Amino acid sequence: MLPELLALLATSRHDDIQTACLVASARIGSRLEGGARGPVLRAIRKKLSAPSLEVAETAVLSLGILGDPEGLPTLIAFLGGSRDAAALAGRGDVPMRMRAFAAYGLGLMAQAATDDADGIARR
Repeated sequence: MLPELLALLATSRHDDIQTACLVASARIGSRLEGGARGPVLRAIRKKLSAPSLEVAETAVLSLGILGDPEGLPTLIAFLGGSRDAAALAGRGDVPMRMRAFAAYGLGLMAQAATDDADGIARR
């Protein structure tokens, strides 16, 4: 199922389909072991700069749903509204809603963390 979702995500031009594919792919990917998440992580990152703000926001949230530690620096950058995050988003700055979705994504990652070995400290 995952390859079909990623293919649809890459080819669809409909926001609703893209957002659904992002969330579904992230949920499925969250159950995979580390390296197997790579294709999902790459597909999500591509959508961070989607012209549609709805799709870009969902991509930020999907990083948290995926729970891959490699997405952690990106979520932190988006939360802080850094220049790097604005560049990843393809926008002059990071919109407040994207920052809010980054905070939510970070919370999801923290909740899912079983220990600090993944680099995520529970607080």
